[in-house]
Amino acid sequence: MYRVLVVDDRISLRETISEYLSQQQLEVRCAGDGQEAFQLCLIYDFDCIVLDLMMPKMDGETFIQKLRTRSNIPIIVVSAKVDETDTVNVLAMGADDYMTKPVKMKELTARIYAVIRRVSNIMTIVPNQLIRLDSGSRTATINHSKIMLTPTEFAILSLLMSNPGHVYSRRNIFDTIFVGEYVSDRTIDVHIRNLRTKIEFDSTKPPFIVTVYGIGYKFRED
Repeated sequence: MYRVLVVDDRISLRETISEYLSQQQLEVRCAGDGQEAFQLCLIYDFDCIVLDLMMPKMDGETFIQKLRTRSNIPIIVVSAKVDETDTVNVLAMGADDYMTKPVKMKELTARIYAVIRRVSNIMTIVPNQLIRLDSGSRTATINHSKIMLTPTEFAILSLLMSNPGHVYSRRNIFDTIFVGEYVSDRTIDVHIRNLRTKIEFDSTKPPFIVTVYGIGYKFRED
């Protein structure tokens, strides 16, 4: 049974979400703020976190930044903030998905299972001479330096590396990585930008991920 952490300062909402998810064969724990959630993450292994943004003690953005220094647990943000800038910002911080309130329980459940599948269905990659992927820890290794990736970043990089030189359109990435979900072109671009920030830290070398303008992205051929 998968274990999910629900983080929201509204008791009634997190109890409603917890009760519904428990009926969907998920083991659920709850926290009222980011500080309590972070402490729980030190004790338990979670398969997914459902996270509000506006909370006391430690807000959602701070929680994401702090957690990402030590863990790549999938994070789905559920927030009343509806501006696209807010979505882009939390994805850039390391969230894997974003939903706006009011919460649609069936959709939330589908997204939880989708992001968990994203972790478990990562394909086997033929090691590249310059960059290697470890599916167990979801890390990339470049010149013996390990780089932690979120599940979504890892899945996208795995897809691109599975066929170097092949151009994947954003629609290809939608269909392969975000099965049963709707995400915008902007969402894909943010995840790609995050990947580049993490793996292309040497500006003197050609980029691993190449933009094919008007089409999509490809992993460079050696």
